[in-house]
Amino acid sequence: MPCSSASRSKGGVILLHGVGIDTLALPKVPGLTRLPHTRDALPQAAGLVAQGAQVAVHVPPADEPRYADGLRRAGVPCASVFVYCSPAQLAAQATGLPQAVELLREFGAKVTGTLERGAVRLGTLRRSDVQRAVAGVRRMAGPGAAGAALCEALEQELCAALGLDGHRAVFVTPRRPAHVALPVASFAKVTRAVAPYFASLGAPALA
Repeated sequence: MPCSSASRSKGGVILLHGVGIDTLALPKVPGLTRLPHTRDALPQAAGLVAQGAQVAVHVPPADEPRYADGLRRAGVPCASVFVYCSPAQLAAQATGLPQAVELLREFGAKVTGTLERGAVRLGTLRRSDVQRAVAGVRRMAGPGAAGAALCEALEQELCAALGLDGHRAVFVTPRRPAHVALPVASFAKVTRAVAPYFASLGAPALA
C-alpha cells in the first residue's frame, strides 16, 4: 500500500454503491478511473491514487466498511457515494422481466422512505411512482393471472419497504449512510460533489 503523502495527492477513492450500478450504464466521467469489485480492487485503487489518478470503485454495501477501513489505514481518504434512479427508470431500462423485478426489489432493499426533513433525501416518492414502475413490469409480464399476481405482490412489497403503505408520499433516503447521494443523470458531477468532503479531511480536492 502507498504512503499517506503520496496517496493524498488527488483527494482519495470514491466508493460507489447504489441501485443497479453494476447493471445500468453510468455516464463516463473524464479523468475518473472506475474499477469493478474484484479481489485486487483495493490495492489497485490505492496505487492509482498514489500515481495521481482519480479513482472510483464499485463496492457492494456489505464490503464497504472493509474497503474504507483498508484505505484509511493506508492513509488514503475515501468517500461513500450512493447512486440512484427512480423506480420507473429502473423498470424502463431493464432488459426483461426478471431484471426489472430484481432491480425494483433492490431499490426497496437499498432505500427507504422517511418523513423526517433532516434525513439525506434523494427526492420525493409517491405511491403513484411505484404504481407507474410496476405498470412497466406488468407490460413485460403480459396478460395472465401469474403476471398479475407477481405485479400485485411486487407493488405491495415496494410500498411496505418504502413506507408508502401508510403514506401517499415520502422522502427517499439510503438505508446505508453515504457522504454523497447522486442521481444517475448527475453522475458526471461526482468528483465535484465529493470535493467538499475530501477538503474537510484535509485532502486536496479532486479536480
